[in-house]
Amino acid sequence: METQEQNRCHLTVTGVGSDGMPMTFLQSVRVDGIRQVARAEPFTIYVYKELELGVELKLGLEFIGHYNEPNLGLVYEYSGNEDGFHALEYNPQNGLWVERRNTLT
Repeated sequence: METQEQNRCHLTVTGVGSDGMPMTFLQSVRVDGIRQVARAEPFTIYVYKELELGVELKLGLEFIGHYNEPNLGLVYEYSGNEDGFHALEYNPQNGLWVERRNTLT
C-alpha cells in the first residue's frame, strides 16, 4: 500500500514463491467497494478516497487454477504506507487454503 496524495493511494498485490522469487499464480485481484478489477501484473488497485488508519480492505483473489484453487478473500488492515505479507498455502488434496499473515514494515 502506498499513499500518493491525501485522498489517493494504491494497493499492489504480487505473488512470491517460497524461495522469495516472483511467481505468477493470480488471474485477478479486486477490493470490495471499488469497481476497478486488476487483471494484469502488477495487480494494482487505485483507491480514490481517504483511508482512516485501521480500516479493513477486503481483497478477492482469483487464481489461475492450475490446481483447481478456489477464489480466496483476504482482509488487509490499512496502517499507512507499508508492505504486507500473507503466506498462503493450498492443499490440492482437500481444496483448502491456510493463511499465515505477517506485516513487514
